[in-house]
Amino acid sequence: MPATIELKEIPFFAFHGVYPEEQILGTHFKVSIRLQANIDKAFDTDAVADTINYQTIFELVKTEMEIPSKLIEHIIGRIANAIKTNTKFESLEIKMQKQIPMVKGLGWVEVSRVY
Repeated sequence: MPATIELKEIPFFAFHGVYPEEQILGTHFKVSIRLQANIDKAFDTDAVADTINYQTIFELVKTEMEIPSKLIEHIIGRIANAIKTNTKFESLEIKMQKQIPMVKGLGWVEVSRVY
């Protein structure tokens, strides 16, 4: 039976955005990852190899967040591809929030996708 593992609101400061100011000044982001995977073996073995390694997921996300992009949708796609390549899971949801100081009246925007 699958279990759910979540890494919630991992904070990043990065230089993503359509506007030149965002690419130069940067802004705050939060990334959340929700995986469903069969980790039954880990209940018995107490071995990290038998579950989702949180550090691995964090490093994959961090690597993709360091590559500038215009769209957070594009970053989500790259993160998903990296996790798909390096982890066995049954479902994956990625949420990314971006603080939007460039647009008056808008605090944060969020995009999510389920794989």
